[in-house]
Amino acid sequence: MRGPGAALLIAILIAACSTPRLALPTDPGWRDPFGCRGVGLDGILRSSDSDPRLFWMEDRTTKGRVELIWPADYYARDDFGLEIVDGSGTFIGKEGDLVVGACVLGAEGNTGPPYHVSAGELQPAS
Repeated sequence: MRGPGAALLIAILIAACSTPRLALPTDPGWRDPFGCRGVGLDGILRSSDSDPRLFWMEDRTTKGRVELIWPADYYARDDFGLEIVDGSGTFIGKEGDLVVGACVLGAEGNTGPPYHVSAGELQPAS
């Protein structure tokens, strides 16, 4: 195939291969693992593309929802299901992964939600 038809086909294929960045709730002043003092958590990463926050944690004890905040350069993409990636496109986590910790940031030492979570606090589901 040559000419305008080939150019159109190539443009469609390129557009289909580029995945848009989906915004996660982030802390613009937090660069993973800047200032991280960890606390233990026992949760499961949950997601929904119809939820404005995209990802949250389900507490494994209470089954309650816990909000999460991500480092400034993290975003979500929906290639083969929602997944979290960092600014360089490195895969960080997905639905069902374990949330085993969170970063405690700030002088107040607040340990309550929303929790600051990054790659170091996630583990793949077994």
